[in-house]
Amino acid sequence: AHHSLHHMVFEQAVRKLYHCLRPGGRLIAMEPVCLLTSLRKLHQRLPFHPMPFTQGERELDRLDLRVLQDTFSRVEIKFFDSLSRESVTWPLARLRLTGIVRALSAVDAALLRTLPPLRALSTYVVTEAWKGDI
Repeated sequence: AHHSLHHMVFEQAVRKLYHCLRPGGRLIAMEPVCLLTSLRKLHQRLPFHPMPFTQGERELDRLDLRVLQDTFSRVEIKFFDSLSRESVTWPLARLRLTGIVRALSAVDAALLRTLPPLRALSTYVVTEAWKGDI
């Protein structure tokens, strides 16, 4: 799933995906995330996204990640885009400053690996979830 689960009723979608997977099957999903309530409130008051949101669209939160962990036998979550968040990189890319975008992404990746608390500022997650063997 690529940028699609956050358009659905998340818990229902996860249950359905789990049901569709064979034992040992794997779900890989990349989704927007906002783990801090204060940032979520700021996003609602000052939207920055270049495209309008669809009705019901929202960033995943800690409870959604918990649903994955409670549903699947094994879940790995990788966090991305703290410094290189879309509100920063989109204007830079429009100005054709892609070198700065790449540098920010590299610094971002290094910081997220070495300073796990920064994950709370991430804007995207890639999750891998495995359905246990029967």
